[in-house]
Amino acid sequence: MVTELKKYADNTRIQSFSAVNYLENKRARGYNIIASFGKGEPQLILCAHWDSRPYADQDPFPKNRKKPVPAANDGASGVAVLLEIARNMKLKQTHQSMDNVGF
Repeated sequence: MVTELKKYADNTRIQSFSAVNYLENKRARGYNIIASFGKGEPQLILCAHWDSRPYADQDPFPKNRKKPVPAANDGASGVAVLLEIARNMKLKQTHQSMDNVGF
């Protein structure tokens, strides 16, 4: 996602944070990927949720429940919309300042 956003955004950065993985009672590292368009303070901020899971514990097939889930299927549609907005922002060359955040 970072590579794709860098094609379109004026600035792309990664913001890391720490969270708790309650399945294993361990701390986990998470990341916000922030793409900025235009100059100055953003007038509009768009966000979407894209997550991964350490285990597919809800999979209907028991043999898959110990496998990791790289990204949740239901979370990817919002990120896809943000990527398309980013592509169009580049095409339009708008001067509107905006942050596009996927996390």
